[in-house]
Amino acid sequence: MSYKAIITKNTFLTTKLLEYLAGNPTVSKDIPSGVSYVVFSVDDTKLNEYNSKLVEQLKEDGKKVVEAIETKNQKNPWKLNYISA
Repeated sequence: MSYKAIITKNTFLTTKLLEYLAGNPTVSKDIPSGVSYVVFSVDDTKLNEYNSKLVEQLKEDGKKVVEAIETKNQKNPWKLNYISA
């Protein structure tokens, strides 16, 4: 997968995540500020492999990370996993 494709797909998923969080502010109320959100696709394993490496790099840098995992559930389209550094 090209770097351009990764950026395009991550931008698309991040936009979907931000729309969800903006419409459901209580979903992230227990997540501290200053975290890095990394999105994971419900069906794109290549993108998820790349983003898993990104999570590891962020953790190595001492960053707090939230894995935002896209689901097929329309009522709960994202599962958020907070990972402390």
